[in-house]
Amino acid sequence: MNKPTVSSYMTTKLITLKKDMNVYYAIGLLLKNNISGAPVINKNKELIGILSEKDCLRVFADSSHSQIDIANTLMLGRGTVETFMTTSVSSISINDNLFTVADIFLKNNF
Repeated sequence: MNKPTVSSYMTTKLITLKKDMNVYYAIGLLLKNNISGAPVINKNKELIGILSEKDCLRVFADSSHSQIDIANTLMLGRGTVETFMTTSVSSISINDNLFTVADIFLKNNF
């Protein structure tokens, strides 16, 4: 019996981010597309990081520690995706079976 592979279930139309993109704009893209994170790619379309929900929470936590309220911080538009993205990224192969991938998720804190 063939085990289901990643390629059978993965999405191929990704929302991607650039490292110099305004982080609030990037958060807006995540919210608009109802996704919990997006890969950050360089000009050669190579993966250099990911901006996750946890990273986005860090943006707002960082804002709350400053003397500027969140509304004014949003208007200032300070911060780039690179400032908050996670650069240590794990990846899997499209040929991995889903049971292997599930095991990876269960063993790691993503």
